[in-house]
Amino acid sequence: MNYGFWGDIILPTDYIQGWFKIPSEVLCENGQWDEWLPSVELQRRNDIETAACVRYTTLNAIEILQKRKYGIIADYSERYTSILTGDNIKGTTPNKVADAIRKKGLISEYLLPFDDSVHNRKEYFSPSPLPNNLTEIGTGWIKKWDFRHEWVFKPNYDDKIERLKTALKFSPVGIGVQAWTEGDGDGEGVYFRNGQDNHFTLLYGYEDNDYQQYWKVFDTYDNTHKALVWEYGFQWAKRYWIGLKNDSLFSRWLLQIMC
Repeated sequence: MNYGFWGDIILPTDYIQGWFKIPSEVLCENGQWDEWLPSVELQRRNDIETAACVRYTTLNAIEILQKRKYGIIADYSERYTSILTGDNIKGTTPNKVADAIRKKGLISEYLLPFDDSVHNRKEYFSPSPLPNNLTEIGTGWIKKWDFRHEWVFKPNYDDKIERLKTALKFSPVGIGVQAWTEGDGDGEGVYFRNGQDNHFTLLYGYEDNDYQQYWKVFDTYDNTHKALVWEYGFQWAKRYWIGLKNDSLFSRWLLQIMC
């Protein structure tokens, strides 16, 4: 089963970590983002599978970065972003979601929530097209925020572990995984790859010491805090950056009192 993730074909024009195309701003020197994780929001509820893992994971990353960098607690509407990107049956790719946010913006969860008023997938992916009052709010978001993204590596790179450690200093990292196979001799609660990637989730830290090695994942299904085997064999990893377009002391103060 595919839970909403499709791997991008990484093009020669796509940004790769180390090319210095987006700011390398160290926000978390030890690479552990535990204290800035957002509230849990599940992509499947009331027996409705949204297949929106890429949208949920990307928005989680943005919310974490805004909390860490600006001290604001945002809660954006995954449903809005899901309608923007379409692909309501098959899911979508990390690039498509990130580019939709960069060009069309975000709106708050309360404006278009995934709550008990949504009874099926058709209702989740509506209204489509989005009404002007919502898209205008999204346009207001991109006037305020500068959002960028890049790949941490290409699938054939052989230094992925070190690249992931470096990326986690800048942001939590969206990663493609196979959901979910537990065990493989590493103990209950540790997950390993057992097939093709079919899910996108958020890497927020790791343990790498003499006693244990594993990656920490913040997921959009039950048991949201998962551990992945160290040699997981990641193929897709995306890191993010966000900044205020008018980044002055006054703008930061105004942002604090408005949020």
